[in-house]
Amino acid sequence: MVSQSGCEGATRLAVTVDTTICEELIIPDGFSPNNDGINDDFHIVNLEVLYPNFKLEVYNRYGNLIYIGNKNTPRWNGTTTEKSLRLGSNVLPSGVYFFIIYFNDGTRDPYQGSVYLNR
Repeated sequence: MVSQSGCEGATRLAVTVDTTICEELIIPDGFSPNNDGINDDFHIVNLEVLYPNFKLEVYNRYGNLIYIGNKNTPRWNGTTTEKSLRLGSNVLPSGVYFFIIYFNDGTRDPYQGSVYLNR
C-alpha cells in the first residue's frame, strides 16, 4: 500500500496462483506465425493444465491431416508435420484450418472447431 506521501508499507502478502481451478479453455480463432513473437503458434489456453492427456489434430480444407500434437510436442506453428504433405519448407498458406481436440479424460467428448492462419 502506498501512503499519501508516496511511501510504501513494509507489509507484503504472498500470492499463490492456482491454475488447476480454471475450468474454461480459451481457443483463439486465428494466429499469425510470422516470427514477431506475438501469436506465432496455435495456443489453446488451459488445455495442458485441464487435459494433460489431450491430442490435437489439425486438417486442411481438403480433410488432409497436417498436424498431430499433444503436451509433449511443440504447438502448431503453421507448418505440416505429416510426411505425406511435406512440400518445400512445410509452411502452410493462409486460410482456414480445422481441428479436433481429443481430451482423453474419459468424460468429455472431442471438440471440433476452426482457426484462421494468417501469414
